[in-house]
Amino acid sequence: MIPLLWVTQVYPRHESDVLGRFLHLLARELPARGYSVCVVAPGADGAPDEETLDGVRIVRFPYARPGRQTLAYTGRMHREAMRNPWRFASFLRSFRHAVGGALAGETPRIVHAHWWVPAGLAASGETARRQIPFALSLHGTDLRLLAKLPLARPLARRVFRRARAVLPVSTALRDEIGRLRLGGGPPDVLPMPADADAFRPATDDEGRNGPASFVVAARLTPQKRVEVAIRAMTMLTRADPAPVLHVAGDGPERASLESLARSCGLGERVVFHGMLAPTELARIFRRARAVVVPSVGEGYGLTLVEGALCGTPGVGARSGGVTDLIEPGVTGLLFEPNDAEGLAGELDRLVADSELARELGRRARVRALPGTPGPLADRLTAVYERLTRP
Repeated sequence: MIPLLWVTQVYPRHESDVLGRFLHLLARELPARGYSVCVVAPGADGAPDEETLDGVRIVRFPYARPGRQTLAYTGRMHREAMRNPWRFASFLRSFRHAVGGALAGETPRIVHAHWWVPAGLAASGETARRQIPFALSLHGTDLRLLAKLPLARPLARRVFRRARAVLPVSTALRDEIGRLRLGGGPPDVLPMPADADAFRPATDDEGRNGPASFVVAARLTPQKRVEVAIRAMTMLTRADPAPVLHVAGDGPERASLESLARSCGLGERVVFHGMLAPTELARIFRRARAVVVPSVGEGYGLTLVEGALCGTPGVGARSGGVTDLIEPGVTGLLFEPNDAEGLAGELDRLVADSELARELGRRARVRALPGTPGPLADRLTAVYERLTRP
């Protein structure tokens, strides 16, 4: 078995954790392909310091006293880093120390970091010193940070230039790497996988009966633009019976979005579910006409792939990685970013034409199958083989 070290700031803290689940779906495929995987990730209260899950060894490092480990797994790490740089610097020191310990104990042939900051920043220096091949995956939030903080670009370039494989999850991120002139090896688009076991087509008794429904599944932050979907629901012209919007996810914008739905008079037509397990989310996808992604600058759009695996098409903003996944009129529909009226028009089409929704969904599923763990693990191991080739 070839030893492999993964470095990431988010990884499932327990078997049913949805945070970082897409990483574990990929990692657990690698032992069958000849790689022993050790993951270094931040600690979390209640999570063991070390465990093995599905053949993947996970080492979690402490970075503060119990009850004070609140940087990771919150979705606010980058904002907290800007607000309290000294606290982030302490976290990064702990991260580097943990990576150094893993490099000494595991002697990996390859180090693969997910997100250039903080994971890539914590890993790249020591891997360069030890001359270990270094791969770097980009997921979107880390590149958006560089748009907001140009002064961080020299630091990012140092990380990128140490990487022999740069793996953005979409062509939009690949193009952004080129625009920012970050360097590193030629970018090779490699998405993160969707769970083909949880997300599957409807059975005979699980069809799309009843009122038309749509789903937004996202962390409720300003970047996700969930308010655009809520406003679009007020503009639908075909409303007998009235379509329903399901919002799956949680985050700092939830209270304001719930208030917006009430002020728009939508009542029970917008249902907030909070965070859902994959099987529960898949059940809602299977009953929906479409998965809606109104966010701007989305790194990839994993929920579109998950919906497609259920046979449900996507309706997304023409922005970021969404355009990799939706071919208009073939696998879904696109609208212009922030255009609630344009989104309403596309949703109206699907309310009026259920057969169109089914046909788009069938084609979307065919396109989505290469985005599942097995095929993507094959592509990733090809990258690793290239890195270890003499």
